Amino acid sequence: MITRRQTLVGAAAAAIAAPFGPALAASPTRLFFYQIYSKGTQLSDLATNLAGKDVEIVGFMAPPLKAESPFFVLTNQPMETCPFCDEIAFWPDNIIYVTSDRPLETVPFDRQILVSGMLDLGPQTDQATGFVSLVRLKHAAVTRA
Repeated sequence: MITRRQTLVGAAAAAIAAPFGPALAASPTRLFFYQIYSKGTQLSDLATNLAGKDVEIVGFMAPPLKAESPFFVLTNQPMETCPFCDEIAFWPDNIIYVTSDRPLETVPFDRQILVSGMLDLGPQTDQATGFVSLVRLKHAAVTRA
């Protein structure tokens, strides 16, 4: 027989754990730059399977065109200049186009950051900026790595 005390303790434990349960279950998958492509600009099976899902990637913010913009390029190594490309044929395998739902604070190009967002794949031209990308993180959030 369950006592009143056991019921109250169980309810309290459930109330405390509830906010953490879904967040832990829906943790983004850590993805590394080298795991995105299998050969050249051919996307890997892992990346393809993670398309549309939340991932997190550690890298560096390339210098943006303007401060506090809702987009930037994530690179696997610090870059002093912006690595935007004008066609997919020249898209390097070490950058990711990142967009956010709000302006992002600029981070110095040599500071490592952790970016989480929804992985989006395939050739695409951003209508607002005209930038061409093959790999994107959408609805991104940035924290210090």
